[in-house]
Amino acid sequence: MADEEPSLGGQGFLLVKLRKRLHDFSFYGCVPNWNRSLFQLGTHFSFRLSNIYVIFSISAIYIEAWLLNSYCMLLASIKPSDMQQYNPNHPIRMRHKRRIPFLLILFFNIGLQLLSAQKLPEEWFLSTGDWENGPRLFVKTIGTGPEKVILLHGGWGGEHRSLIRATEGLRKSYTFILYDQRGSLRSPFPDSLITLPHHIEDLELLRKELRLEKLTLVGHSMGTFLASAYHQHYPDRVKKLILLAPVRLKNPVVEVDQALFEESNAQFQGFLKRPEVEMELGKYRLTRPDSLLNSMEKTAKFRINMASRFLYDVTKWVRLTGGRPFYNPKVYQLTESTNSMESWDFPQNFLASGIPITAIIGDHDFLDMGAHITSKFLADIPNVELVVLEKAGHELWLDQPKAFRKAFKKGLVK
Repeated sequence: MADEEPSLGGQGFLLVKLRKRLHDFSFYGCVPNWNRSLFQLGTHFSFRLSNIYVIFSISAIYIEAWLLNSYCMLLASIKPSDMQQYNPNHPIRMRHKRRIPFLLILFFNIGLQLLSAQKLPEEWFLSTGDWENGPRLFVKTIGTGPEKVILLHGGWGGEHRSLIRATEGLRKSYTFILYDQRGSLRSPFPDSLITLPHHIEDLELLRKELRLEKLTLVGHSMGTFLASAYHQHYPDRVKKLILLAPVRLKNPVVEVDQALFEESNAQFQGFLKRPEVEMELGKYRLTRPDSLLNSMEKTAKFRINMASRFLYDVTKWVRLTGGRPFYNPKVYQLTESTNSMESWDFPQNFLASGIPITAIIGDHDFLDMGAHITSKFLADIPNVELVVLEKAGHELWLDQPKAFRKAFKKGLVK
């Protein structure tokens, strides 16, 4: 009775069939025992790698299958009359025998090469000058998809972690590259090197490092300003833009628009005092005086108050990241003080470029309550799509994850 074949999954099915064909040929004595054993060992070795190591790619399986198939076709060229009796000196058999060691060596080399093809680290540092002594930017890569997407965090002076949740459900289709901007948590820089022009050039440096001709840029909050400013300086280097909870896209604004800003701020001040915030604090007994709270309770109180500003649903405060130790307010001051752009009109740049642009904003974003300002600035621009998510705040992927993912994915595939 023939040995039972091991369970190899879908991608080993073709090779199983080819090995059975090889076994049928070996029945007639065409392949000596030692060669047949090594051949099967090499095949099983590849199977084991396919099951255990992710780096053993489908293409390698196809190569192996092609080689086995070629060998079986060579064996099939022998007439049955030649196979009926084992003849070690048969010229056709000798020709095929000489090919067996070559195939074994080739299989072994494929396995070694794929094992040595280790992935680069998901966290790395981008040198902005001298690698040994110069400052570096912290970079994090998430996802395994073929298309690279650059995500820009807010601040200035924030850090990238809050954006990680925004990539959920999309990591198999895209590779997301996030980094802490200069001066932020993991990218310390001297004060003299923290300027808006440096921020823009850092993004260009990252593009060159990744060897991308054009960028798919996603900015959140103040990151939308950086993405828009980069697009203004390097319009030919941007493939598409996605703006999440965008900041002021025009400056200065006319008197009518200024009235919209004042109305939005008044609505937000009332929103901060909604009863749900006090209820959430009371749920954890955090309405007591601060002198009676321990450090963990003070942290929870801080995050709930933070959620009242950034989220529509304050009960999702446990999903927030960041806070005082993770934010460097000096970066904001230094960047704004070096902003030589006294006026800007990013929507006009969007119209002139014609690239696909998506803006996604919550209807309870503290920067634009009701999204009336953003809607007005982006109106009548055919290449810009505005998506307003209901019951969502500044970190809209936490308030409305499904609706956000749908809008985000749509913007990425344009």
